Amino acid sequence: MTMVRRNIDHIVVAVEDLEQAGESFSRLGFTVSPIMHQTTGLSNRLIMFQNTFIELMSGFENLADNMGMLTNFKNLAERREGGIALSFFSADTESDYAELLNRQIDMTSPQSFTRPVPLPDGTSGEVHATVSMSIYPQAPALNFFICTQHRPQFVWIPEWQQHANTARNIAGLTYIATEPTRNRPFVEAFVGNEAAAGNVGSIKYRTARDEVLDFLTPQELERRYAELSDAFESINDDCLTGVSVRVENLTDVEEYLQPADIGYYESDEGKIVVSPTYAHGIFIEFTN
Repeated sequence: MTMVRRNIDHIVVAVEDLEQAGESFSRLGFTVSPIMHQTTGLSNRLIMFQNTFIELMSGFENLADNMGMLTNFKNLAERREGGIALSFFSADTESDYAELLNRQIDMTSPQSFTRPVPLPDGTSGEVHATVSMSIYPQAPALNFFICTQHRPQFVWIPEWQQHANTARNIAGLTYIATEPTRNRPFVEAFVGNEAAAGNVGSIKYRTARDEVLDFLTPQELERRYAELSDAFESINDDCLTGVSVRVENLTDVEEYLQPADIGYYESDEGKIVVSPTYAHGIFIEFTN
């Protein structure tokens, strides 16, 4: 069976307070959307890029206890702020749902939801999306799902895609995983590509758009990001820990962060890394 290659659509970051989260990410040079409310009872703010976005989400206390994988979102958000889900773009959720079932991936039946969108010109629109979420009890915090945006004109708002830090797209994601190879069939089914050999303690996957999903053991994560080791001490499950953001100019990023008094450092590869302390539980890695 031919594998369906997929790309990142967005990641979900659980936050306690959307007002405060918006201020935090604005200090990093991101443009953050207004607060919006879904029919599920959740609320969000978006950080929009060219093809991907970061969804800051709260309101988990409004969810009932029987809402499938959204209940899993709630359980994770009650434990800590940080990355709780990864969405892959789908042109046809029903088709991708069937393909993933054929690959022995348990999925929720496709469901649709809407949310109003306040547009920059003072008018409003309405997002309509259909999603199907994974059921993966071996690693509950690896929430993968597929998402079809039926009205993309109300998602990709040009004014929200312009950032003072020159951010353009999500370049990759970093996961902590006790045994990185254990989740290989699950991740490969979504990415649609076989894993690439990594260093000892790591394994990589590349999407159709060459976005990298890097799964690292706790030891390898600490070795690569030693300056952030204290931030990883409370993590005890396989989950999303960092996002790499591609920018036009790293010099502009540094010039923006310095007066904002943000804690960051420059890696050996020349990337600018911001601690999870300043980004509600995930580290941000700016790269060219």
